[in-house]
This record gives sequence, structure tokens and C-alpha cells, in this order.
Amino acid sequence: MEMFQIIFLTVAVSAQVSPPTVKPVTTNRAIPTAKLTLEPALAVFYPSDNVTLKCEIEGSSDDWSYKWRNNKGFLQESKSRLEITLKSMDDSGEYTCQPFIKDRVTAEMSSAVTLQVNAIPTAKLTLEPALAVFYPSENVTLKCEIEGSSDDWSYKWRNNKGFLQESKSPLEITLKSMDDSGEYTCQPFIKDRVTTEMSSAVTLQVNETPRPKLTADPNWTEFFPNETITLTCGFDGNSDGWSFEWLKINETLKTSSTLTITAKPSDSGRYSCKGKLRSVVSQQSDAFQLNVKDQWPKPNLTQSQNVQVFYKGETITFNCKVEVRSLNLEYLFFRDSVQIHANTSNSFSIQSAQVSHSGKYLCQVKRRTLSSGQSDVRTVTVKEIPQAQLNSEWKDAFPGETVSLQCVIPGVSENWIYMWFRNEKTVSSGPDTNVYGNTLSLSVKSHHTGLYMYVCQAQLERRSVTSAKSTQHSLNIYEPPQPKLSIESEWKMFYRSEKITLKCSINKNPNDWLYEWYKNKSPLPEAKDTLLINSADISHSGSYKCKGKHQQRSKVTTSETQALQIHIYDKTPKPDIKEHPSFEFFYTDERIHLDCNMSGDGWEYHWNKDSKPTQPSITNTNYTINSASLHHTGVYKCEAKRGDFSIYSEPLKVEVQARLSAVLTLGTELSDIMAGSVLTLRCEVSDGKEWNYTWSENGQELNESSHTLKVKATEDTIKNEFKCRGKRTVRPLYSSWSEGFVANNTVFKRKILLAISGFFICCIVILIIGCIVLKITRKPVKKETLCEDLFISMADSKNQATTPLMEYMENKPKENESEEKEELIMDHISVTHVDGVIKGKDSPSAEANGLTSFKGIDKVWQICSI
Repeated sequence: MEMFQIIFLTVAVSAQVSPPTVKPVTTNRAIPTAKLTLEPALAVFYPSDNVTLKCEIEGSSDDWSYKWRNNKGFLQESKSRLEITLKSMDDSGEYTCQPFIKDRVTAEMSSAVTLQVNAIPTAKLTLEPALAVFYPSENVTLKCEIEGSSDDWSYKWRNNKGFLQESKSPLEITLKSMDDSGEYTCQPFIKDRVTTEMSSAVTLQVNETPRPKLTADPNWTEFFPNETITLTCGFDGNSDGWSFEWLKINETLKTSSTLTITAKPSDSGRYSCKGKLRSVVSQQSDAFQLNVKDQWPKPNLTQSQNVQVFYKGETITFNCKVEVRSLNLEYLFFRDSVQIHANTSNSFSIQSAQVSHSGKYLCQVKRRTLSSGQSDVRTVTVKEIPQAQLNSEWKDAFPGETVSLQCVIPGVSENWIYMWFRNEKTVSSGPDTNVYGNTLSLSVKSHHTGLYMYVCQAQLERRSVTSAKSTQHSLNIYEPPQPKLSIESEWKMFYRSEKITLKCSINKNPNDWLYEWYKNKSPLPEAKDTLLINSADISHSGSYKCKGKHQQRSKVTTSETQALQIHIYDKTPKPDIKEHPSFEFFYTDERIHLDCNMSGDGWEYHWNKDSKPTQPSITNTNYTINSASLHHTGVYKCEAKRGDFSIYSEPLKVEVQARLSAVLTLGTELSDIMAGSVLTLRCEVSDGKEWNYTWSENGQELNESSHTLKVKATEDTIKNEFKCRGKRTVRPLYSSWSEGFVANNTVFKRKILLAISGFFICCIVILIIGCIVLKITRKPVKKETLCEDLFISMADSKNQATTPLMEYMENKPKENESEEKEELIMDHISVTHVDGVIKGKDSPSAEANGLTSFKGIDKVWQICSI
């Protein structure tokens, strides 16, 4: 509104100042008024309700926005609808809206809408009729109300056992049993809006239909004629409102809470009653049996302890009994015919008996003016209290023994209960001790070691008489020695047929002990300190223990040793023998490694080749041949041995083959060597496979892998020794070395052969010439033994197989002849290998171009001359 006034004043001032001009006319509309409505249009809301405020401007199509406020201040800006979820009573108040068009116009605030948010009400539950106790078959009504609310509430009904139903109020229930007892509640709710808190609980107590209690006064049940008895019927607690009906053997007598009877024999019978309340009829009471008798029975005098002998300080109680089920009786007690006590109680007690209380006792019963006859007499004797006596031969003991101590009361035969004390502490039956009658038995255990002082005391059974304590008896308990179980081997797992020796030893006085053996907690028959298993079997597997047992005191045993676990394999495996590496055969110089393994501990291994021990003897798990040779071929076994037991492995065949030999040949003529040409050597391994080759000169390898080696034939090279061998990348990796080759040796040998050949040719020529000369010059008349012709004629050749020369050359010389010939050759045909030429031994180097001396030819001639 103020905005329109400012605009109007501005226009007026402008009209006064400015000269009159003609301007277009603008029509202004009035700012509309907003209308605010509430949905749903309820007078009261509750927390958690959802409400919608709707702000409308009638007849306007502009795009309005709205500012929302309540009496607590600005809320927000939004469109025409504001949705609110109520949280608490703080949301109560007057809500308004104010439309506006941004940067243009703001309308007046709408009229306020009141939003009333009340706290969720509390329901009140009442019970009709308002009784403390109900009984089955009765009807009750539960009424749930919300004060000051007119809303249409529904109700959820529950008891302490769970949900019952949903309904309106009230809820009517017909009680069926005590199970209907409990605390009942209701919870009002408005569907899809609000649920109130649970109402306070109303307790509904449903009791079982009661049974009345019948009481008799006096409560005797047995009467004599003309005595009066009053019977009363009622309930424990409150019997208000109940009426009672009397019955005798199901015959109705009268309706009243009491029934008075003057006794006569015909009144004997069973009486009962029952009660009525509202529509409830109680159960029938227990029956009361009324007996009316004609006379008194004879009383019977008894004692609480049915004995004749008592001891000083005991309480002696007499009971006078009469077969009358009645109260208000008077009992009279007499000792030696003198009345000593009268009371309505039928018992009479002497609290601390003395010897003077010995005597004859009787009793008599009296009620009102009637008295019974006297009871029979009981004789009572009172004695002094005795002292206990402890008897035992045990002065010392070992764990495992059972010690027996006996407590006696001299000269008394009553039933005594015996008490035992050890070191002034009470001893009772337990895991290690047993008190039976007047005997204390102690099963001595290892933790009992020490010196103990025992005392006993006796108390009469079911009486307060306690004897004086016995004198002390000492018992000393010693700990037996601890045995030790050992096995005479370093291993605990065995194979069938092995020998096993177990030993159980006690260091202290071992000759005093026998031994008990256990296997898997079962006893074994052996009693010595050694358990011997000569041939182990799988049945011998198990846990072994032993303990000592004293020879003179059979119950003295030591504790068991710790278990020793023995395992016997069912099948005895053979040692596992393997070769490394594993080949079908080995070559000479290769390394052969054999392994032998046997599961278990303590094994010693012995190696055999071809059933004979290897040399040197090997006892390790492996057997290694660092450089194989042909004599290593054979069948190998290993023997696993421990103690007296041994077992052989399967045989393993090892074959060693000789390496292929390399053959070195000369590929150069001798004349070429002597002429200084190239020396050509060839190396070959004849197995049809491809080989590379290694060459060595005087033991040093050469850088050559071809099968041929070419070397300049010099004075140095022909003196050097050359060797070769083949090599490959697969087995066999190499052959054996060839024989060494020295070119100078070959030249030397050739010269020797030439010399020998020349020598023999010369010999033959000289012999022929000599024979011709002799034939010419010999005397024909003189017959002398002629030297056999060295050569045979053509005529004789058919009849003679050999010539003397041939026999001489072919016959093997004897040992002395061989030595002589060798000496001859060394003396006369000896040559020296110097500078690649052959020299005679006695000739100078310049003359050594051939054989220059035949010093042995004269000997040949002498032979021929003879």
C-alpha cells in the first residue's frame, strides 16, 4: 500500500513541475488478497500427523510465490502448498502466507490459520466388575477411555502373553481358566494417523475354583460318648460372601459355616462341606473322619533311643503313646512307682542323665475325668563315658599301600560312630580315605608323604554321647622311587622281525622290586626289569609303560613311567637304491653315485658288489665311484642294518663300457717328413657318428677341432708327441686319447728296419760266397761234418719242410738265449736317436748314415763252420 502512495505522490509532483503534456493513460489493478486453508480441516492434531497449508489467490493467473510464517517467525519460501509433518506440540500456532512476485509486487499477509497440536493422550483402562479375584466361567469387561477426546479411536488389546485383538471399547471376556490371569493393557489409535502410548496395566486375577477347608474343634477325630465337637467350613484368607453346605457321606445336613455334634457311636462317619459365591460353586472340602469309641486303650511307654544303657550327660526322652487321636491329654510319668512328671505333652526328658537316674519307668494317660491303665515298665541304666582305643600295626607306609587303623571302645557292644583326626584335623571318607565302622583305611598316595599323628574318638549312633579321644598313633609315609623306562635303541619305529628291548629301571634298591608292564593300558605278563620282543610284529605297536612293585609289600607300587610309543610297520620295505645319474651304462672315467635310503633312524648301510662286500668297506648312505673302470661293472646291493636286523635292497645293475678309442694315423710319406714338408695327422673314432676332435702337443691342447692336423715338419715338431681324442655334446662326451705319435720315432723305426733288412741281405750274400769258397777249397777225401746248407735244393724241398736258416730264425729262443740275443743286439746293433738320424753306438755322428758295423756276423760264421 505504501508503494502505491509513493507512486501517486511522484506522479503528482511531476504533474506540477512539468508543462502540461498529453500522456497515455495506464490502468493499475488492486493487489489481490491471499486465502489460506488447512487440510485436513481438523481442530486438533497429534505429533506425526501430516498437514497441508494451501495458499490461494482467486482470479489470478500470475506466477506467485509465497512466504510462510507462524507466530514464531519466518518459515520458508515456496509455492502455494506447504506440507508439514508434525513433530511435537511446538508445531502449534497461527500460520500465515504472503504471496509475492519476485521483483514486482508483494501482497498483503493472509488471514491466520490456527494449527493445534496436542500431546498424544493417555488411555485409562478399567475393569468391571472391579474385583480382586475372579473364577472360571465368570464374565468381565475391560473399558478403555481417552478423556476429553472426541476422535474416533480404535483399540489394540494385549495381555502379558501377547496381542489379543483390535476392537472398539469395551472388551468383554468370559473367563475360562487360570490361564486368563495376567496384566491387560489397551492402546488407542486412529487409523493411518496416530497411536497412543500403552495404557497402564490392569491385573486380572483368575483363581482356580477353591476348595474349602474343614477344621474340627477339638481336632481329635476319635471321641468318647457325650463329648462335643464343632466342625467349621471356610477358606484360607477371606471367606466373605461365601455360604457353606454340610454333607455326611454325600447327604446334605444343613447350610452354615459351623456344625456342632455331641458324640455318640452313630455319629461316626465322613463329614465334608462346600461353598457358594455368585454363580461359582466351590470344590468339596477334604473329608473329616469322626470316630466315636467306647473305652480308653492301654498306653505304651517308649524311649527316643531304644536302648537300656545310657551314659552320663545324655538326654533320655520317654514317650507315652495311646491309640487315641486326640489333644488335651495329660500324661503322667513314674520311676520306681513314684510320679516324677505330669504334662499335656506325651514326652518326658532327662536333659543330663546321671547314674542316679537308673530305674524302672512307666506312664499313664488322663483326659478330663477319664484315665487309662498303666503302661509296661522300662528299665534304664546310666553309665560313665568310656575312652576310645586306637589299634594298628602300621608305623610306616609307601604310596600304593592301604593302611588300616582300628578304633575300639573296650567292653562295650553298642553301635558307635567313629571319628578320626589327622594332625588335629578331622578325617572323613574321600578319594584316598575310607571310614567304615571302627576302621580307617588310607590308600596311600605319593602326595601323602610325611609324618602324621592319628587320633580316634567314638560317638554313639543317633545319640549325643562322645567318648574320650584315644592316645596318638604316628604314621610315617615315604615316597617310593620313580622308575625310568628306556629303549635300548635310538629309534622308536621298527619293522617286523626286529628285536626290541625295553628296560624299566629303579636306581634305589633295585633288587627289592618287581615290575609291571603295560601296553595300551593293558597289563603284560612280564615281571622283570626288561621287556624283550625278539621278533617284532604289528601287534607290538602301542604305548608302553612300566611301574615298580615291591616284592615284600605287594601293594607298594611306584607311579607309572611316561608312555613310550612304539610303532611297528606292517610291511618291511626294502632299502631304496638309486644311481645318479641314471644311465643304461656308464663309460670309463665317468662318476657313478649310488644312494641307499631306508625310512627310520639308526640305520647303518653296507654295500655289496656281485654278492661281495665292496672294497674298501663303505657304511654310508651313498657309494661313489669317482672314475669308473671296466671292473666296476656288476650287480650292486645295499644292506640296511641296525641291531641284529638287516635287509637288502633290490639289485641294481651297473655296466661300465670302455670309451671308444681315437686312432691317430699319419697322412704324410716318410720321405716328405724327412724333406721338411707339412706333417699331416688324421684322427678318427670309428663308430659312425659325428665327432669333433681335440688335439694335444706334448700334453697341451691345440686350437683345432678338425679330424686332421697339419704341422710343419721341422726338427722341433717331429720330436713332439701328438695325441687326439673325439668329443661330442651328448654322451659319450669324449673318447679315449689316441696313442701318442712322434714323427722322429717313425723315422727311427724306418731306419732300423732298413738297417736290419740290409744286414740280413749282407749275411745271405756272405754265406753264399763263403759256402762256394769252402766247396772249392775243401779236401774231398777227408770226411768232416759239413755245415748244413742254409738253403735246400729243389729236389730236397719236396722232402724237407724247413732249412736250417729258417729253423734258426723261426725257433723261439729260450729265456737265456733271448737275454743273450738282446745283449748281442744292444752291443753290436745299438743305435742312438739323435737329431732325427740313426747313429751307431761306437761310431761318430758323421758316420751314422746307416749300419757301419756287423760285429755279430763272425758268430754266425762260426756256427756255420762247425
